Amino acid sequence: VANDLSNLTATDKKQWELNLTRGIAYRHGLEWHDENAKNMKGLLNDFK
Repeated sequence: VANDLSNLTATDKKQWELNLTRGIAYRHGLEWHDENAKNMKGLLNDFK
């Protein structure tokens, strides 16, 4: 099952509502797991 984030939104520190798929280079497969996790952590750091 693909991780579909297209319906998730969040409000960043400047109170902009963002679609969480924007700016995520998400690749499927075990070889990309660490990079995906890093990208998600970096993204989540931008939110409260």
